[in-house]
Amino acid sequence: MITRLKKLNPDPILGIVSKFKMDNNPKKINLSVGEFVDQSNVYKFRAVKKIEKSFHMNYRYLPIPGCPDFIEKSRNFVYGSNNYYLGYQTISGTGSLWLANQILNLVNLKNVITADITWPNHNQIFNITDTYKYSTNLDSLLIKINESKNTTFLFQSCCHNPTGIDYSKDNWDTIADEINKNDHTVIMDNAYQGLASGNPQVDNYSIKALDKMNIPMIVCSSYAKNFGLYNQRLGSLFTNFEAENLDDYIKKIIRSSYSNPPAFGTLIFNKIIDDHYDEWETECLDLTKTLKNNRELLYAKLKIKNITWDNLVDGNGLFYLSPLNESQINTLSQEHSIYMLKNGRINIAGINKNNIDYIVEKISEL
Repeated sequence: MITRLKKLNPDPILGIVSKFKMDNNPKKINLSVGEFVDQSNVYKFRAVKKIEKSFHMNYRYLPIPGCPDFIEKSRNFVYGSNNYYLGYQTISGTGSLWLANQILNLVNLKNVITADITWPNHNQIFNITDTYKYSTNLDSLLIKINESKNTTFLFQSCCHNPTGIDYSKDNWDTIADEINKNDHTVIMDNAYQGLASGNPQVDNYSIKALDKMNIPMIVCSSYAKNFGLYNQRLGSLFTNFEAENLDDYIKKIIRSSYSNPPAFGTLIFNKIIDDHYDEWETECLDLTKTLKNNRELLYAKLKIKNITWDNLVDGNGLFYLSPLNESQINTLSQEHSIYMLKNGRINIAGINKNNIDYIVEKISEL
């Protein structure tokens, strides 16, 4: 007899998206999922539009690790230079993090420490055994680093999800030094490179700081947000772990799970890097300016209502962790069709000139 399974709670993000889709209110606003939206559709980069019309698709299988050309271009994008690290194409950032956890299990580094405020899916992917208080005051993190040895720390490179508050370059130099002293390994979740400053080779400072000290590291990247390739599920994983035969074991994991990755997204990414990089980078910078403008406008309009949201203007990327409580968030969704995560995270990219006054009005009525 098949075992009866306990009912699970909906996914904290996708469950809200389902409710949003069923809402018939014409004023409904989705501030939950991390997407750039242009009118009712996901924002599409100009370079992507051009490329989609310009190539012929080859439907042959990719190799188990993925498209070799993509892996090398991704390597240079992530690190700003070439290196000898093992590299793999992954099923976007989530698939990369999943594969990273498989690697940790292989090399017997199963326990992971991360911030007390983090992306909810981190807790479902990794065996999180301890946390530290997330703050640009590094006291809590440094205590945790120095009281443990040979542990894996999970960080986010930039555009911290869900707060939007990032460590400074000096912070990262300190973190890298202390991680190195205590023989720790690092998982770097690199989901938004380019969307903090508009320059991907500025936003990868954390990766470079750790790499410079040759810290054992796995870098997990996504090209969903920064290239607009959401449903192409394009990501990468690179690691400098020195474990004999590791490449063979990683290929075996890939082969036994999804065999090999899809190809279409790699053709777009490769073409952008080769032929449209300057145009893409200009547009990426424009998007970061839009996010900054949205933050400043929301802050100013809330201020008029005598509401101050700390760190809103200082943040980077798509997300801000608002001070709204769960009761207020439920009121916004149930009575006004404004949807956000239960922890108060809002997607700054979901705000525009047509909905911001309605959002501010309903928040001020809480």
